Amino acid sequence: MNPGEKAYLIFANRVDIRRVMPDLTEYDSILNGLENAIALDFHYEKSYVYWSDVTLDKIKRAYLNGTGILEVVAYGLESPGTWSHVSIDYDSYIDIIYWQ
Repeated sequence: MNPGEKAYLIFANRVDIRRVMPDLTEYDSILNGLENAIALDFHYEKSYVYWSDVTLDKIKRAYLNGTGILEVVAYGLESPGTWSHVSIDYDSYIDIIYWQ
């Protein structure tokens, strides 16, 4: 974090991704109108948030300000009879995303 920046927590609430300050003084929506966002991770240096949507069977990315939504993984995530991609991890060191 840069000096003067505030720390915050990012979380998925199925239909949106929200940000809350640790002292609960600020609470806002980063992205809304999502189908079924379950898991998320972020890339601090690039200001990206990644999330998996178990209804759409996709992993998407956007900037932390909610702009620039992009499908990162759009095919091959379906797992009949089970919940797939309920956790994701972005490894910024080697620039790769993992899911299970």
